[in-house]
This record gives sequence, structure tokens and C-alpha cells, in this order.
Amino acid sequence: MAYIYLPISILIFFLLIPFISLIIKTPLNIIVAEITSSPAINALLLSIISSSVTVVITFLFGTPLAYYIAFKKGKISTFAEYLVDIPAVLPPAVAGIALLMAFGREGIIGKFLSSIGIQISFTVIAVILAQIFISSTYYIKVAYSSFMSVDRTIWEESQLIGVNDFKLMTAIYIPITKRFLITGLISTWARAIGEFGATIIFAGNLEGKTRTMPLAIYTAMQSDLNYALSLSVIMVMCSFIIIYLCRFMIKKDVDRS
Repeated sequence: MAYIYLPISILIFFLLIPFISLIIKTPLNIIVAEITSSPAINALLLSIISSSVTVVITFLFGTPLAYYIAFKKGKISTFAEYLVDIPAVLPPAVAGIALLMAFGREGIIGKFLSSIGIQISFTVIAVILAQIFISSTYYIKVAYSSFMSVDRTIWEESQLIGVNDFKLMTAIYIPITKRFLITGLISTWARAIGEFGATIIFAGNLEGKTRTMPLAIYTAMQSDLNYALSLSVIMVMCSFIIIYLCRFMIKKDVDRS
């Protein structure tokens, strides 16, 4: 059994010790003092709001795409599947540059939008777009995998009797796979709230405007270690609480069914 417990213990220790070190190195009075500062509150609110909007948009647009990939076989769905996978392996900085070339002031689409008075880069919208680009893949991959795991005869028989795809997706597949979909949304949220590379390039690091918690921590590390530590502890606490609540809801749903 030592062959099993030894690697388990080492890995758990490795995953746990950074959090313990972070908490030990950050006295509670410093956390309380820093969390009440205006920059910290702004960064925290922006992170929570933007990542929540990202999750909602990802669900609304990602679910139909996942359904399409799962059931509409062909070149387009195969291409879409490859396209969805790319952000998962792409360096976030590259994603930020690509978004800037598309939606920046001189970008392919951004140039047109600028001509009619709409600016996306270096705004809150850019923060959300960067988060969607990087994190939506985590939900879509889980969604189409869970759709495909459902007995395929349900889909085939529904097609025979003429049930349209939207009704089939919303009335059958989403309820059946909702636990997996929630898990995918949690992963998307977690990745979105921690997004850094694409955001700093595409949205900038403007205090009170586009500075999310990861960017605030990065900025604080250059001048105020206590502030950076406090924000990091707050991020850990928020992440733990939200993930715990989501898992609690999933467990409650499992126990009820």
C-alpha cells in the first residue's frame, strides 16, 4: 500500500503547502486592512462580475455549440471541435495579441467598430472577451462529451418523430447532463477569474477599470508585498467558498435524485 499512499501524500503536500504558506505569511489584521481599500474592492468586484458574465455567456452560446459538435457530424463540426480545443493549449499572451489584432483599434473588426464610435480594447468588455476566449473551452468540452455519453437512441428516435434540436437540447439533454454541465461551468469560472495573460494585453491594467484581481496582485508584487499577499488570500478564500457551494449544490441534487 506504500506504493499508493506515498505518491498520494507527496502530491497532496505539494498542492497544500503553498496555501498554508500563503496564510501563515499573511497576518489577519493586514488582510482586514487591505480588503477595505478601494482598489482591492474594485478589483474583486470586477473579477467576480466579469467571470460571472463569462459563465452566463459561455452557457448560452457554448451549449448549442456543444450540442452541434456532439450530434452533427461533418467537416464543420470537426473544425469547430478543433477550434474549441485551441485556447486550452494556446499561451494566454498569444490569445491576447490575437484578440487585439481582431478587436483592437486597428484590428480587423475593431477598426470598423472604432469608426462608428465603439471601442472594445482596454475596456471591461475586453476583460470579458478575454475570459470567454480562454475559459469557454473548459465548459464546451465537458458539455459535448456529456451529451455524447447519453444513450444515442434517444437522439435517433427523437429525430424520427420530428422533435426539433432546440427542444431536444433544452428538455432532454441539459436536464440529463446538468451535473456535468455545472462542473464544466465551475471550471470555466475558475479559469476566468484567474485569467491574466490575455487580459493584460487585450484589456490593459487600468486601476478601477480593467484591473482584475490577478492583475492587481501582479501590480502589488512590484511595490507592496503585504497588499499582494492579502489579495492572494482573498482570491483563495473566494475560490474555495464558491467551489464548495457549487459542489454542495451538486451533491444535494445527487442525493435528491
